[in-house]
Amino acid sequence: MKFFITREKQYLLFPLVFSIFYSLQILFHWPLLRIWGMNNGFNFGDLRLVIAVSKCSFRNIFFQTPQYSCDALGLTFSQFPYGTTLQVLVRFLQIKENNTFVLGIIVLLALCVLVSLIIYCLQISNAKMILYWCVIFCSPPIVLLIERMNFDAVMIIIIAIASVFFGNKKFTLGIIVLTLSVLLKFYTLPVFLIVLIIIKDIRIRIISILLMSISIFIVLQELSVIKDFRIGAFASFGAPVYGTYLNKIFSNLNLSYEQSSIFGLFLYIVTSIIIIIFSRSNKKFSLLFRKTSNESEISSLEWLYIICTSIMVSCFVFGNNFEYRLVFLLVASMVYLNTRLFTSFQKRLLHILLFLICWCNYNLYFLQPIGDTFLLIILALFSADIYFNYVQESLLKSRFFSFLRDRRIMF
Repeated sequence: MKFFITREKQYLLFPLVFSIFYSLQILFHWPLLRIWGMNNGFNFGDLRLVIAVSKCSFRNIFFQTPQYSCDALGLTFSQFPYGTTLQVLVRFLQIKENNTFVLGIIVLLALCVLVSLIIYCLQISNAKMILYWCVIFCSPPIVLLIERMNFDAVMIIIIAIASVFFGNKKFTLGIIVLTLSVLLKFYTLPVFLIVLIIIKDIRIRIISILLMSISIFIVLQELSVIKDFRIGAFASFGAPVYGTYLNKIFSNLNLSYEQSSIFGLFLYIVTSIIIIIFSRSNKKFSLLFRKTSNESEISSLEWLYIICTSIMVSCFVFGNNFEYRLVFLLVASMVYLNTRLFTSFQKRLLHILLFLICWCNYNLYFLQPIGDTFLLIILALFSADIYFNYVQESLLKSRFFSFLRDRRIMF
């Protein structure tokens, strides 16, 4: 028992449990996913697919070859599943399919190190809380992420690197890394807007606008040759899933994908407005948005929280996403739950909601609606928190709002 007494040794609890759990999952062919009916049958399938398809030639911004289909791993593809930059990178590094398992293990270890460092930096030394985060990061969405070794596992590491640069005021390097993330997977593009609002340095804003413009141009070129890719509500989250549930309740309703998206977006906006109104009228509720630190500078952990939340919101708004993308929410939650002034009841309740989000899934009309309902609440809560703690102050200090304030034209 002495092993768990000192704070320094308790920090080893997460990497120990995490490593043992995923070693057993690999050894016994992902039994947790088999229970849920989600196992792929082999290790790191998405990573292997990316490597295999990267050898194909498709018409895109970099390769102006005639468009044709390509067979890989017994499937036929007419386009690369991610940004062409990733295809170019895989080709440049000459990564082979037989490297898949080793690369997967490296990414798995990097994820373990990343979460362990976050726990250490947040000074989460209580053994029960560390075990709680073990349960969260061993939940079905993260197991699915690692079993498939989807590129989102690499993206969270890239985002963490960008956050470290931002937190240390290496803004140019942070923006370059952020641009790379956009070219690899497009969903980080809206993060540029948050950067433009929060960072006041005019030089950094010019660089951000320049790189954002280049990124938008490339992304639009990519999207012009990519076929529409939509997924259903099963094992996914996003604005359209709520329309699916509504169609189930009211059989004659039959909302389309677009109508379902509008309905989900409406729910998100209304929930966010209610939370903001409540925070202004209830002192205890406003504690959800009060930071434990009075420092005016935004730390690397806070940047990680801001970027991960922004990614979650943009993914939620623009369509359905596979559950493994919840990794961004879990990392954001770690920071939020350990940097705000909660009552003990509020903190327990939020931990329970996060647990339900992670474990209520893969059952479309029973468990999944529970998780998706609480996900909507948490996303709206995080959005309001970012507005109060980071966006509102920057907007109020802007020249436009100063102009309105000087003339008493405030809303």
